Amino acid sequence: MKTSFSSRLPLLALILVFFLLSACVTRQGVVLRIPQETLEAKLAERLPVTGSFLSVFRLRLENPRIRLDAGSGRIYLRLDAQVWVGGKEPARGKELARGEIEASGGIRHMRPEGALYLEAPRIERMRLDGIPAATLAPLQAALAEILSEHCAKHPIYVLDSQEHTFFTLELESITVAETGVVMTFTSKTPNPAPSDSSATGR
Repeated sequence: MKTSFSSRLPLLALILVFFLLSACVTRQGVVLRIPQETLEAKLAERLPVTGSFLSVFRLRLENPRIRLDAGSGRIYLRLDAQVWVGGKEPARGKELARGEIEASGGIRHMRPEGALYLEAPRIERMRLDGIPAATLAPLQAALAEILSEHCAKHPIYVLDSQEHTFFTLELESITVAETGVVMTFTSKTPNPAPSDSSATGR
């Protein structure tokens, strides 16, 4: 019995979706790979971020560069930083310093919204030209607080509508590889209640 082309369309569409998502099927399940470049581009869309610290100082973070460390399971993030006083925008205030900070964190997945968050972020390195050395320690503490609050509220990546197709499956694991974040799904029946999955770095 011959099968019409139209009857094959749903199967062809499903195959195309899997191809576009750079996913592959293994014995362990369906694997979705999110490349480093994609993470970086999506994060750049959510920046710059501004905040205030020590009552009078303003901070802007922008231009993210991501480095993935498979050994520790952490995502390293470098950001250009600008510090000024007066005015909500740098152009309306007085610039005090420019430089960059490097932070790192584990990866956490929130199933209801299909979002990936930087978990337990910490500042690894900070360079701000124009800031006295004696001021760097309290400044780093203030920046760490700003970064932690921002990362708790704003994801670094949100799965799009096509990627949400995988939510008919159950997330088995999420890991940080050298070239991207790898999410492995299985065909097990998901729990009725939303659940979180994370792979926190050491």
